[in-house]
Amino acid sequence: MAGIYRRSDAKTGVFKAPANEEVFGVLDLETQIDNRVQDRLNPARVNCLRAFPGRGIRVWGARTVGSVPPDPHWLYVNVRRLFLTVRRWIDFNMGWTTFEPNDPRLWVRIDRELTAFFTKLLRDGALKERRPPRRSFCEVRRRKQPAGPAGPGPSGDRGRSGSAFAGGVHRCPNRPPCRRRA
Repeated sequence: MAGIYRRSDAKTGVFKAPANEEVFGVLDLETQIDNRVQDRLNPARVNCLRAFPGRGIRVWGARTVGSVPPDPHWLYVNVRRLFLTVRRWIDFNMGWTTFEPNDPRLWVRIDRELTAFFTKLLRDGALKERRPPRRSFCEVRRRKQPAGPAGPGPSGDRGRSGSAFAGGVHRCPNRPPCRRRA
């Protein structure tokens, strides 16, 4: 399965579920899964390997084991993997912001970096939107930082002015379409 994920990632990206990918080098399956069995396994979030005459053996499903009860936002493997990738990218590429002065110039730089990254994801087909948003992919704003037990924050304030960065990214990932019967 890891090789199938790798092949799908290289061909399309982490945002494409590795469902309907052919399993190479496998001649047969011990148990044949049909639509009736698949319909029982799907709600349990079991992804199957299925043999299709003329099409080979394929990965049939894109669901995660996830949480119980299931959270519909994290139902699909590709959504979870996309968000993990975004998180890793932000951790790796935005670490320089830690020791920068928290001012509007920093916010513009952060917005520029994130907008470039999310525009690439958009062009690659990872996001639901078909064109970049009018304003920005992210929201960068000032946030009050309350004074800690040692007194005022690093800027000498007592939580009255913006001394911490607050931000959020607001985009929707693509999800697999409803399963079609084979």
